[in-house]
Parts: sequence; C-alpha cells; structure tokens
Amino acid sequence: MNKIHFVLRSAFIIFASEKDKKIREMESKTFSVSGMNCPHCKANVEKALQSLQGVTFAEANLQAAEVRVEYDETLVSPEDIKQTVDNSGRYELTL
Repeated sequence: MNKIHFVLRSAFIIFASEKDKKIREMESKTFSVSGMNCPHCKANVEKALQSLQGVTFAEANLQAAEVRVEYDETLVSPEDIKQTVDNSGRYELTL
C-alpha cells in the first residue's frame, strides 16, 4: 500500500501597510426618476446603472418613481449616474 505524504514547503504571508490599504465605503443614495412607466423601463434604468464602473447595486421602484444606487464615490459621481440614466431612454434623474 502506498503512503501519501504532504509537505508544506513554505508559506507566504504578505501584510500591507496601513497607508497602502484602501477600504472603500459604498455610498447609497435614492434618486427620483421620471419617465419610468413599465417593467421594461425599470430594467433599462437598472441595466444602464449596473454597467457603470463603481456601481455595485441599482434597484428601480416604479411605484415610487425612484432608483436606489450603491456606488463607490471614488469611481463614479452622482452626475455620472444622472447622465447615464438620462441617456438610457426617456428618463430623467433628479439629483
């Protein structure tokens, strides 16, 4: 019967200095959006926002006529979010 031996040759642990760590807190905001009238509109707005680099979550609400967006402020601004929604159809996002 063959025996199997495992050998740990080396282990590497790398610690970054506090200066090198970038802990990003996500911003979460709800914006009013006019022009969303149907599930297709809702999906268009969500898809457009989710394509933006830095947006981690986007959920539109037809009844409330708004969209909740979670994003990294260092990568995307509210103005970028507005421009994206405004250019994705017949919608207008209010900052």
